[in-house]
Amino acid sequence: MKILIADDETPIREWIQFSIERGNHPDFEIVGVAENGNDALELALEHHVDTVITDIKMPGMDGLMLMKKLLEKMPYVSFIILTNYAEFSYAREAITYGAKKYFLKSELRGQDILEALLEIESERAALLEAKEEDCYSNGYLDIFTCCHRLDDDAFIRSFWQKHHFMEELDFAVVALRSRSSEGQKEKLDGFIRDQKLHILRPVLRNESIYLILQAESGELLKEAVQAFVSYWNEREPGIIVSSRSLHGIDRVMEGIEEAERMLQYDFFYKKGFFPAKIAENGERLERNTIKKECRKLLNRVMHEDRDTLNQNIDQWFSFFDHVPCQDVGWAKEACMSFVMGLEEIFLEYCKNSQEEPEIDRGWTLDKCREFCTYI
Repeated sequence: MKILIADDETPIREWIQFSIERGNHPDFEIVGVAENGNDALELALEHHVDTVITDIKMPGMDGLMLMKKLLEKMPYVSFIILTNYAEFSYAREAITYGAKKYFLKSELRGQDILEALLEIESERAALLEAKEEDCYSNGYLDIFTCCHRLDDDAFIRSFWQKHHFMEELDFAVVALRSRSSEGQKEKLDGFIRDQKLHILRPVLRNESIYLILQAESGELLKEAVQAFVSYWNEREPGIIVSSRSLHGIDRVMEGIEEAERMLQYDFFYKKGFFPAKIAENGERLERNTIKKECRKLLNRVMHEDRDTLNQNIDQWFSFFDHVPCQDVGWAKEACMSFVMGLEEIFLEYCKNSQEEPEIDRGWTLDKCREFCTYI
């Protein structure tokens, strides 16, 4: 397991490196140490790292941006994040992006790092051991190698041909978050069995499931996608998205990436169907206005009564009542940035507060709004 350490504090970097090396685990290799996010990104891409141990706040590119940029290129990288108490909202967002562990620097022990790495290694080993013909033991297709070899056109073509992609047909990628419910794979297989069109084996990547549907025309493909939405909503209601109708084996990964971006709608909505072709036609957000109002609101926090402040917070969040797909990633980051800004102001004026904020993986627009009116 190739490990990268990123922290702007030299004693922390050296101590983590020492702790890992002292553990003398034969499968742990530290391939790089960086003091800022920019260097960490370069090293991670150069060495194709498996795990990144990173501080949340660093000069230049912070740990959150490092996570986002790396996950775009290498979606299977695991992250262990280090944080101070005043950065817990950053840790919340890191958890939503799939960080495996987070630790308070003030309480961190060398054994904690080793145990977290062992847990990550155990998860990876279990997946690899269970794989057969590019598949996990649960039957989902694994595209780990595809994501690491995006520039290898011959490999990508060979992979999808092996898994019965039909080059003469159009395709669309339907995606949803895995809910780990009992019988979820069987329900997907049931839909595939009952359809008369060509559907590839479901793909699992991190916590997302992708279904690649193929048909002879765009109209038939649209009908098939709608059929899946109806079928699934009767069984496990939630967010379902789809890519545009595409053609060509060389565009399969493009379709998966587009569907993955669309899945960010689960930050804004609890259920619904969001096809890329329709969502991209929405009116664009006025980004400059939103940022300007955000700064004004944060500057007034300590000078307004609670009722007025809550009213202004609600009004600001109303900017995100309708978000087109071109803005969905930006809008999510804007909401989280506002939460972080508000929390930092709160902690600056309430330094004696010992209440530890709850961290979970379900950070959504509603939770942002609730947090900001509560804090």
